[in-house]
Amino acid sequence: MVLRLRVRRFTGEDISCARRTFVAQVAGLTRRYSQRTERMRSALAEVGLALAGCAGARLADVFGA
Repeated sequence: MVLRLRVRRFTGEDISCARRTFVAQVAGLTRRYSQRTERMRSALAEVGLALAGCAGARLADVFGA
């Protein structure tokens, strides 16, 4: 499944601030600097805790993550 999410991007006008752009976060779905949704992150964490090592990596590969 591919989830395409469109968020608003804001620009900062303060020149003393190191960050130039700011992106709106979607509560419960996204996390700052994240490449995955919260649901996928928690599923991978469960796989990692249950299987660990190579078995967990193989199952995550089956998930396509």
